[in-house]
Amino acid sequence: MHPQKTLPCPAKWREMNGALRERIGWRSRDNGSKPSAMFSWLKKKPAPMTDCVWMTDEARVAGIVRSDPKLVIAFFEASRARYAALLPNAKVLLVDQIKPAFDKAQEGPEVCVVEHHPLPSQNDRLLEKLVGLSPHTPTFHVALDEPIMRLFGGDRVLAMMQQLGMKPDEWVTHPLVSKSLDNARHKLPAKVSMELQASSMEEWFARNVAEKI
Repeated sequence: MHPQKTLPCPAKWREMNGALRERIGWRSRDNGSKPSAMFSWLKKKPAPMTDCVWMTDEARVAGIVRSDPKLVIAFFEASRARYAALLPNAKVLLVDQIKPAFDKAQEGPEVCVVEHHPLPSQNDRLLEKLVGLSPHTPTFHVALDEPIMRLFGGDRVLAMMQQLGMKPDEWVTHPLVSKSLDNARHKLPAKVSMELQASSMEEWFARNVAEKI
């Protein structure tokens, strides 16, 4: 038989537990301080990006065409086909087609993303694919009349932009605007139980979000 082991008394156990916490740099919530930064390197920092916000989808399309981008990325096939027809001199790709295009390029071109995916995780996946493939910060183009913005109050942002005297063919980019849009997008996963694939954003909302837009 193995000899019986004696567990330390509660007071001794607390002392041992406290010593272990000190060794790993832990601070409890009780004293108002934060846990150690020991494991902070495990947290992924969001990749940089820029939101270019347009009043309408029509203005967004016209603005992208005027900018004459060399590499255009879309999340949905309908968007890819639309911009491929409007930009014959550009590479217009779906997200899963990005890497081959960069591998063949001598240096990464500026990246024009014609839309956000409704789910934040898909946008994060795209940003991860772009890390190290292009020295430029990707620009995501957003229209305030697209489905996700209509669902989460894009009309209020539109009214604000109009009050500021912005013209329909003008765009705005600002960290506070991007933060507001990001907050709206992070509300959507709660409405989607199981994602169904779609060829356009409108079809995606029709298949995945029961709430009327």
